[in-house]
Amino acid sequence: SLHKTDKDAVGDAFEVFAESKFVGEKGEFFTPVEIIRTAIALVDPQPQTSIFDPACGSGRFLIYALEHIWDIMEHSKKYKGSPDYAELKRKAAENYFYGIDKEIDLVKIAKAYMAIVGDGRGGIVQQNTLHDAKDFDGRAREMFVEDNGKPHFKKFNTIFTNPPFGANIKVLKSDAAIFKLGHAWRKDTNGEWTQTTKEKDTEPQILFVERCLDMLEDGGTLAIVLPETIFHAPNSRYVLNHIKQGNNIKAIVDLAHNTFRPHNNAKTLLIVLQKGISQQENIVMAVTEEIGHDHQGRTLYRFDPSTHRFTDEVWDDTKIVQNELQDKYNPDNSYVFNVRAKDIVKDIFVPRYYWQKRTQSILTDAEKAGYEPIRIQKMLDDGIITAYAGYGSPPSGFKGRGDIPYIRVADIVNWELYKNPTSGVPREIYEKIKGKKIDLKPEDIIFVRRGSYRIGTVAMVSPFDTEVLLTSELVILRVVKPENEYNIDPYYLIYMLSHEITQRQLPQKIMIDTTLPNIADRWKELYLPVMKDKAEVVKVSERIRSAFQSKWKAQEEIAKLRSEFGGLTT
Repeated sequence: SLHKTDKDAVGDAFEVFAESKFVGEKGEFFTPVEIIRTAIALVDPQPQTSIFDPACGSGRFLIYALEHIWDIMEHSKKYKGSPDYAELKRKAAENYFYGIDKEIDLVKIAKAYMAIVGDGRGGIVQQNTLHDAKDFDGRAREMFVEDNGKPHFKKFNTIFTNPPFGANIKVLKSDAAIFKLGHAWRKDTNGEWTQTTKEKDTEPQILFVERCLDMLEDGGTLAIVLPETIFHAPNSRYVLNHIKQGNNIKAIVDLAHNTFRPHNNAKTLLIVLQKGISQQENIVMAVTEEIGHDHQGRTLYRFDPSTHRFTDEVWDDTKIVQNELQDKYNPDNSYVFNVRAKDIVKDIFVPRYYWQKRTQSILTDAEKAGYEPIRIQKMLDDGIITAYAGYGSPPSGFKGRGDIPYIRVADIVNWELYKNPTSGVPREIYEKIKGKKIDLKPEDIIFVRRGSYRIGTVAMVSPFDTEVLLTSELVILRVVKPENEYNIDPYYLIYMLSHEITQRQLPQKIMIDTTLPNIADRWKELYLPVMKDKAEVVKVSERIRSAFQSKWKAQEEIAKLRSEFGGLTT
């Protein structure tokens, strides 16, 4: 009996049928149940409030919100004691739950799902939510449009949604033109974003932000899953401004990167806000590092570092988050914490950036191991080190056409610059791109600041590497004050940058910018582990110096062999 079957199993079955047709092709990515439960826990919708999902898919947000409402009714004397309790439950589903999806097959699945659970199917219709109100027709127009001479959308108390997202399914500018966010925006001379008259092809998730706020009543609550880029990237600031303007950000959950994998690589956040309400003092934030499956969709188990074995426990932090949200101000929480709105830095709203408990744990480990954590920014301010930008990239047609090595992110390996003989560029191209930027010197450190899976990787410039073309994703670090209070020289600097203490901090600083991870200037906030015993600093530095010089001597001998014998590729 489907009525007696666990609803998770029913939902899974429906989504298996739909997956092959919709996942990936049209931006439809089904939301994991634990994310839905987390959203509902944060919003806590109440009976007799209207609940709407404008991209309802198979209907899971609606199903779990309905279950939440019924659970409240189950424990309320107002409803439980009524002789018409069963009828009240049915009416709650029929009168307060609404959904739209543009795919008719998903609408049919959602209707069937709602009917099995306890009705509410009448509130789900096929339509494109991003169409203008005047273009809604039939049942969709009747349910979602009011017309007093000028068609406009009805408004709802609560909206839950995970809209379609992806760069490959953009809404054409002819359709996006009805939205403010469907236009190009630019910064004025004061640094403020202003809307232009130029329409543009726009990602659907951006337009859903505007449409959801349009269909939300004042004081109502929106819970929406959106790409992380919106919440930190300077080029997306106009979208973030639209989200913030006149609204109250109540909570943000940092969702695991594996959340929508293997179908979609997007790194996302769940944001909960109230429309037309002043910003509250504290924003509830939470971090989920994993969600129970890996990037290939296989079940992921927690790893025990003491035994170097995987346990039998599925690694799903969302369940811990849901539990901690019941006491969200408890200082003992591991994954849920609060950030004062006035402490938000540079409009970065990514929770893991503010995860102080994790940061403090790393710094405590450093101190226990005999290190004094010093921020890179302090070393820059004290004039111990300085930083320079990488040069840039050559036109693709010139790669492999010259003798000047072109160094990309992938070429920073094993503390050295790998010079791919197939990527060299002509000298004139090198000089044109490099321009007046800094000349490389032996012992400079190259740091990866942007790129897939390699951010934080470092290399040292050898005497043979001073004429190379560095891509702009790289940063050049140079020790300019060798006589300093920490005894830091280039060899100890590369040691610190590579240290576990430093590398463990990276996930909180790296954010997804469009598609690639990017640490931007946040690398300056990293704490480097400086040994408290300055004599030990010198010892470590000398051992690393000796290793590098031995390697460089060997490289010099190999270069002589190549010159002597001729025609060798090494």
